[in-house]
This record gives sequence, C-alpha cells and structure tokens, in this order.
Amino acid sequence: MNNSSRNTQINGIVVDTSILVEYMSLDPEDENDLKLLSFLKSNILESKEYQAVYITSLTLTELLYILCRKYGWKIAKKYIDDLTENLIILRLPASEELAAHIKCKIPIALADCYSMAVSALFSLPVYFMKERELTKEIQKKIEKEFSIDLHIIDKKVITRKMQ
Repeated sequence: MNNSSRNTQINGIVVDTSILVEYMSLDPEDENDLKLLSFLKSNILESKEYQAVYITSLTLTELLYILCRKYGWKIAKKYIDDLTENLIILRLPASEELAAHIKCKIPIALADCYSMAVSALFSLPVYFMKERELTKEIQKKIEKEFSIDLHIIDKKVITRKMQ
C-alpha cells in the first residue's frame, strides 16, 4: 500500500466496534458511566473537531450481532438504525488488502484491522477502547509499520480524570 495515495482532506475519525459497544452499553444513571458517556460524546462521537465519524461495514456487522445477542434482533436493529444516521459506513476494496496486511503482521482481531486500514488510507485518527490485545508494544508496532494515528480510550482513566 502506498502512503502517497492517502487523502488528507477529510476531517474525520474512524471508530472501532469497541467504542460503539461501550457507548451503547453505558447507563446514564450510573455516575461513572455518565462520565464516560459524556467523554465519548464530546470528544469522539459528537466532537465539534471532526466533520465525520467513519466505521467499516465489518464494524457495523460486528456491532449488530453483539447487540442482537444482548438485546434481541428487533432492538439491536433499531439501535443500529438510530446510530448509523450519524455515521458514515465505508465499504472500500482498498481497505481489504491493507486490513489483510495488518492482520498478517499484527495479532489482533480482523475487525480491528479494518478500522485501522481505513484510518491509514485516509490519514484519520482511529479510536479504540482499551483492549488486552492492544498492548503498548503492539500499539507502537502498528503506529510505526502502518503510520496509523492510534488512540486508546481507557475507561478507568477517563472516569478518574472526570471526578
């Protein structure tokens, strides 16, 4: 993949499934959840800094099946329909090759690789919730080998900072 083909005109971000699952699972009645909900809304999902929030079609599929298992098909479908009104869903053949390259080099979930591929192709930051598999070492490798602007949101740090 050639970095010179990147489009730097887009003012947006890419979000991984983990961000959306966390967002949709938060209880606004819980004080710590409310802090994280506020952070995710103001800094990522409804940030005035970005014009667009992108997800991959694989992220959409993953989110739908996770919510279906938790709430059933009808409720999951309604959540997705409401949520996707504010998101841009990307289906890019170029992301498939890059996602496969990332997966070949980095031991992480395939859906994560797709989010990172879109991030790399469009020179956009990509956001993930803190995950066990995204160790500091792996984060550095991803950033170095694929020039990805990777942001990890740690729920514990956010709720502590907002106290």
